[in-house]
Amino acid sequence: MFIAARGLLGFGLAFNITAAPLLILELAFPTQRAPLVSIYNALWSLGAIAAAWITYGTFRLNNDWGWRIPSYLQGLSSVIQILSCYFIEESPRWLVNNDREDKAKDLIIKYHTNGDASDYMVLVELEEIREALRLEKEALETTSYMSFFKTKGNRHRFFIILAVGFFSQWSGNGLISYYLTLILDSIGYKSQETQTLINGILTIWNLVITLFFSLLVNRFGRRLMFLTSTIGMLITYISEWASLLQSFECPANI
Repeated sequence: MFIAARGLLGFGLAFNITAAPLLILELAFPTQRAPLVSIYNALWSLGAIAAAWITYGTFRLNNDWGWRIPSYLQGLSSVIQILSCYFIEESPRWLVNNDREDKAKDLIIKYHTNGDASDYMVLVELEEIREALRLEKEALETTSYMSFFKTKGNRHRFFIILAVGFFSQWSGNGLISYYLTLILDSIGYKSQETQTLINGILTIWNLVITLFFSLLVNRFGRRLMFLTSTIGMLITYISEWASLLQSFECPANI
């Protein structure tokens, strides 16, 4: 049941991580877009904090409620999200594309000009949306997915798209999330209370650090921060593997 539920959650998450950042990009004020999208990703730690500290409290229950309570609360959070979706504003871009430009204009006035309908940004952003949609429609008529492989520049972009998705899954978050118990066992922390406490502290630390760097995106740039963090994680993993290998005693016949 847990494996099936994990698959279902992963399927739904694909829609979430595709649509949510784009919606934030459109609704956010232009100069605040990068930090807000970064904060959106950082707030994953809020769910991790809730999960970590709920399980820290329920592990003391020596019955089925020790795992049932976290499971029910996780389901409750999904119900709250579904109900909250009805209060989310629609994308201005989608509204313009579906001949609801007046509604899109109202949203731009509300979120980008503090209610000032005469602000020049209203007309500028509406024109940007119209032009972007026009160019996309033209592109769809003349291109296909094979365009990724037709030029050196497009192949480079396609590689970056694949690499970012691959790197995000191999950045170590899965290792810590799914195998923390085994990692802590291997270094001598075998008490369940100690393990859940470390897990809870780690989630708080993750939230603080990710929020801090999310607010620095406009200052240092996303490319520099991405490359720096990737290189930092590579060095960390090499050091960890070296330490791990040294901790094992080599058998005499090897």
